[in-house]
Amino acid sequence: MLWGHFYGTHWDETVKQKRGKTEPARLKWPLRINYVQPACLIHTAVWAGDMPDTSEPVAKPHLEPSGTGKLAARAAEHATDKINQVWYENSGRAKLMAANTVAQAVGGVVFRLRMDTDLGWRRTLPIRIDTILPDNFVCIPDVSDPYDLLEAWHIVEMPLRMAERQYGYVGKKRDADTVQMVEHWTRDEFKITIGDKVATFRDVKMEGDNKLGFVPFVYMPHVRHAGAFEGIPLFAQILSLLEEYNGRMANEGDLFIKAIHSMPWIRNISAKLSVANIGGQRFIDLGKGRAGTGGEPAMGQQEQPNVGGSLTNYNERLDNKIKELSFTPEIIWGSDSGSQRSGESRDRLLLPLTIHINHEREFSTQAFNALDEMILRMLAANNLAGINDRHLNHRMAQIWHPMYPADRAKLIEEVERRLLVNSLSLEKALEMYGDVEDIDAEIALIEAWAKKKAAAIPQPVEKKNNEEPAE
Repeated sequence: MLWGHFYGTHWDETVKQKRGKTEPARLKWPLRINYVQPACLIHTAVWAGDMPDTSEPVAKPHLEPSGTGKLAARAAEHATDKINQVWYENSGRAKLMAANTVAQAVGGVVFRLRMDTDLGWRRTLPIRIDTILPDNFVCIPDVSDPYDLLEAWHIVEMPLRMAERQYGYVGKKRDADTVQMVEHWTRDEFKITIGDKVATFRDVKMEGDNKLGFVPFVYMPHVRHAGAFEGIPLFAQILSLLEEYNGRMANEGDLFIKAIHSMPWIRNISAKLSVANIGGQRFIDLGKGRAGTGGEPAMGQQEQPNVGGSLTNYNERLDNKIKELSFTPEIIWGSDSGSQRSGESRDRLLLPLTIHINHEREFSTQAFNALDEMILRMLAANNLAGINDRHLNHRMAQIWHPMYPADRAKLIEEVERRLLVNSLSLEKALEMYGDVEDIDAEIALIEAWAKKKAAAIPQPVEKKNNEEPAE
């Protein structure tokens, strides 16, 4: 049902005609107005924020060293670099934008980490991040930590050719075009079967001990309430409101059609009607009245209900209520009655969406923290990229980009003011800008440019004793 609203197939429902009629079935909601998909895309765009054109992920991991001294700081920096590299090599930005749209639509989305030694032509680290639809996922979470799973199953129907080429499946001739793959993980062991046979991936049997010590799946909810595991879809509570809006908008359209195509009535006519053209205007010629009746020729139009009255207002109220309950205020759709709004006024109009996105980001942050720690542990378990125990268990956070372009402008103004009063280091300022990839290299360029500008400024000439300055 949720996917039907997202893709719009829910509105394909038809209604059969009454008995005796030969007309085909008609659409129950002929306008098929779909608010769900664009609202989900809007939420995802604001969730990701105003991202700079760099290689940084949607949310930048920030590891606070679990210790003091330069050694701990360098370990946290090295771990951060490798996490970012894994996300970059897995097309992290596009993957997360698509995944979060799924979470908006159906309440959550699943990420899976796996080792793949086939690096291809663009990867340097053998970790793949896959997105899994929650429709194909079942799990048992830790009661005290929903981001840590005790057991998980990934069940999917895959094309037979893919199973044969990628997983070494040998099927029988009577097999269908697809075959079911079941991936089962616990903290101690794992097993992947295709058609009840253990799969082979890169000549390795897909079963055995789980040396990682954790289940490499993370469920990221859209938002969730206390005590629940599944996330709450964006439109879960207002699907009936969408149906009401579609139905009443169709009613309004029907009234307009009836008003335009209503049949006129005539009376006191003794001859067939004809059309007269007078001064370029077409008139129906009613002819003469019937003799002896005393009646004069007349013509009229049926009175129509007030289409622009209460029904239109009702539909507008439904439209506003849908936008309110989906946290997408009118201004985010590109409509604004104000001509020149201040930043404070704009923030107030966007406040419902801003509060909700902050809510979403909190749940996403915990999912990303779990995924990033899993990435480090997988690298350490396989002695890769110089990651070892020193790089694990650092306090972790995610730094998000400003939600709106105007917020980034305010951030830059704040950084510049703090630099002027020496309350901010240049390193921290460049980090806050978010579009500087190599801070040390950028500082070196800034210092070189400052020296170059200083050298170009003419220096005052020192006056010698008893010597008048040159005019």
